[in-house]
Amino acid sequence: MIDFFGRMVSQPLPIHLLVGGYLLIFVSVVHLAYMGLVLGSSLLALVFDFYEFTSPDRRWRKFARYLAELPLRSFWASVLLGLVPVLTAIALYQQILFPADPGPQWPPLPHQLTTKMMSVGLVLLVPGLLLLYFYKWSFKVRRTHFLTHFLSGLAGNGLALLAYLFIISGMALALDPERWPYLSQYWQSTYDMRAWIMYSFSQISRFLTFQVSAMAITGAAILWDFYRSDWKIEDDAGYVSLVRNFGAGLALANVMALPVMMYWNLITLQYINMSVQLYNLFLIGLLILLVVSIWLFKTITNPQRKGSVWPLLGLLVFLVVYNVGEAMARDQALLDYNNVLNAAAQTKLQTLQTANASATGGAGQEKPGGAQAGQQLYTDKGCSACHSVDGSRRIGPSWKGLYGHTVTVLANGKPETVTADDAYIKESILQPGAQVVQGFPNVMPAQQLSDAEITALIDYIKTLK
Repeated sequence: MIDFFGRMVSQPLPIHLLVGGYLLIFVSVVHLAYMGLVLGSSLLALVFDFYEFTSPDRRWRKFARYLAELPLRSFWASVLLGLVPVLTAIALYQQILFPADPGPQWPPLPHQLTTKMMSVGLVLLVPGLLLLYFYKWSFKVRRTHFLTHFLSGLAGNGLALLAYLFIISGMALALDPERWPYLSQYWQSTYDMRAWIMYSFSQISRFLTFQVSAMAITGAAILWDFYRSDWKIEDDAGYVSLVRNFGAGLALANVMALPVMMYWNLITLQYINMSVQLYNLFLIGLLILLVVSIWLFKTITNPQRKGSVWPLLGLLVFLVVYNVGEAMARDQALLDYNNVLNAAAQTKLQTLQTANASATGGAGQEKPGGAQAGQQLYTDKGCSACHSVDGSRRIGPSWKGLYGHTVTVLANGKPETVTADDAYIKESILQPGAQVVQGFPNVMPAQQLSDAEITALIDYIKTLK
C-alpha cells in the first residue's frame, strides 16, 4: 500500500487489529495482576521487615518473609508474567495505535511516544525485579547484613514503581490525542516529558488506580494462599489471626477505594473517549466490587469462615472490565486522531493542488459559488473529517445550526461569546487558532481558500438549519 507521502507501508487488516486489541486486554490483565501482587507484597514486606527490626517479634519477621516470597516463588514465572508481557504490549501498541508514520510534516505518532515510555519502564523493571529476588534471598543473612538486605528491597520496589510510572504513562497517553502533537514536538526535551508524566491528571489517576488495585489483589491473594496452605497449622493462633485479618482487611479497604479511583479515571478522560458502553462497563465494575466487598466483610466478621479464591477471581474479572473500558476509550481516541490526520492530508493535498494551479496559470480552475458549490467544497477539502452537518460531535464543532447563533470561544485563553456570522466563519477558516470553540481541541490547520470558496462554504452553512 502507498501512503499519502508516496512511501510503501504495511497496513494490518481489520481482523489483525481486532485480535491485537483482545490480546492486549488479556496481556494487560494477566501482567498487571501479577505485578500488582509483586509490588504490593514487596512493599508490605518492607514495612513489616522494618517494624520487626525496631520492635523484634517473630510473627512480624515471618510474615515479612512470607510476603517477600509470595509472588516470587519462581524466577521463570516472573520473567513470563512480568517481563514478556511488556515486550508484547509494546509490539501490540505499535500495531494497534497506528501502522505508518505520516511523514515529517506531522509530529511523531502516538505509538512512538507510547512505546518509548513503555521501553523506559521495561529497562527499569528488569533491575527492579532482580533486586526484589535478592531481597527475598537475603532473608537468610538478615541478622548480619540487615542494611544491605533492607536497601536491596527498597531499591527494587522503588525501581519497579518508577517503571510503572512510565509504563502507565504510555498507556494513558494513548487516551489523550490532544497532547500527542505537543509531546511529539518536545519529545527530546526531558523536562517537558517529565512534566507531562508528573502532572497529567489522566496519567496520575491511572497510576494510583494501579496501586490501589495492587493492594487489593495482594490482600485477596494472601487470604487465598493462607487458607489453602498446610503450614498455618503449625503456627500459633496469634500468627494465624494476623495473617487472616490483615489479608482480608487490606483487600476490603482497597476494594472499597476502587470505585473512587474508577470515577476519577472517568472524569479525567477526554470527551472524545466517552461512550455509552464505557458507562455501562463502569456500572458492571461497581457491581463486581460490591460483591467482592460483601464477601470480604463476611470473612472478617466471621472467624470461622474459611477463605476462598472467589474474591481474587472477582478482582481479576474487575480488571478485565476495566481494561475493556480502557480499550474502548483508546479506540475512540484513535478515531479522533484519524480525523485529524485526514484533515492534515486534505490540507496537504489542497496545497499541492493550489501550487500546481499556480504553476499552470490557473488553467481549468473553476470559480465556486453558491450553497451547492459549498457543499462540494465541504467534501473535497476534507471538512467532513472534523465537522458534521447533522449535529453529531466530531473533533470540531458541527456546522448544523451554526450560522447566526452564539458560540462560546476561547480568545487568549479567556471564554467569550460571539455570533457565528460571515466574519467569524471566515476568520475561523483562515486563522482557526484565534477563537477556538470551548470544549474542542485547537488542532485545525489554517486553510488556504479563496474568497469565492469561503463565500460558498458560508452559503452552504447558512442552509444547515
